[in-house]
Amino acid sequence: MIIVSSTNANATGYRNVTLTMGEISAYAAGVGAGWVIASTGNESVELVGLGGKSIILARNRVWVGKYTRLALRVDAIDAFWNSTSGKVPVYSPRQAYVLITMVPVSYGSTSAVELVFDVNRSFTDMGNYEIFTPYVEVRSLHNVQYIVREDGTVDVSAGAADLREMAVFNQTGSATWNVIGGSNGACVENCSYSSNSINCGSSHANPLCHAECASYCMGEHLPPLPTACEDGTPVSSCSSNKPMYCSSGRNYVADCRRCGCPENYDCTSSGTCTPGAAGPHEHTCSGSGCIAGNPPIACRNGQRIQDCVACGCPSGKTCRESDGVCVSS
Repeated sequence: MIIVSSTNANATGYRNVTLTMGEISAYAAGVGAGWVIASTGNESVELVGLGGKSIILARNRVWVGKYTRLALRVDAIDAFWNSTSGKVPVYSPRQAYVLITMVPVSYGSTSAVELVFDVNRSFTDMGNYEIFTPYVEVRSLHNVQYIVREDGTVDVSAGAADLREMAVFNQTGSATWNVIGGSNGACVENCSYSSNSINCGSSHANPLCHAECASYCMGEHLPPLPTACEDGTPVSSCSSNKPMYCSSGRNYVADCRRCGCPENYDCTSSGTCTPGAAGPHEHTCSGSGCIAGNPPIACRNGQRIQDCVACGCPSGKTCRESDGVCVSS
């Protein structure tokens, strides 16, 4: 069972933030390891209106086993400011977000992952658009008892917390992890498994490392670390979630020049994508240099990128040199 709640909704300037979720999958560790579909998706959650309450995002039967990863596909983000009637443009650097869990599932019992989104910290203001930077506490629970109320909210009345972590995603879609509790929290935080060179105690940058440590702390024997990122994309390959590239360190980096951008987004000089002025199917180009009459768009290696340092900005906007994007003056 996957439960969603929110905090700091009154501290944000949004009156409405709705996440539409696609397919949700869980990764079973150990013998027969692999991804299991927990929900086929098309579920929407309005975070501001939750007001500290919890709802069930997905409830499904899965195999008995130990689950160490949860992949959430975000199909749409609709956000509205309190002060305006229009929709706020929101860019999500990832289509799928992989979260670390530590959930043992046994026959005849209910296990749960509770996701607590900090609404105020989950968006980064970029001037003329927002970037979705999820700031979420991930709670892994087993032996859960719960009550679904008439308004659709749920109260969890029992359950043991195996792991509580804070996942913080940045503007490129990369995440850092901080263990904050749970009966196995100390084991995961200080995990050291020398035969496979796993040691997550000194670095919280690699989610796959934490997933392997969660598996180890639940008593599973670890195979050699896979040559892939946390969602299974092979090292040195582009993910299906543009513009993410699986680097040699098994971490994702934003590299739109190599992997491209989603439709209607432009590639920036920093490797990220931003909402662009180009229409559908206009994100490739030929030649090299600024595209006449369309600042700050330039052509680099066959991709349209925003480079206001070289190409300038339209009237009323100024250049943010850190990523080459024009922002409102």
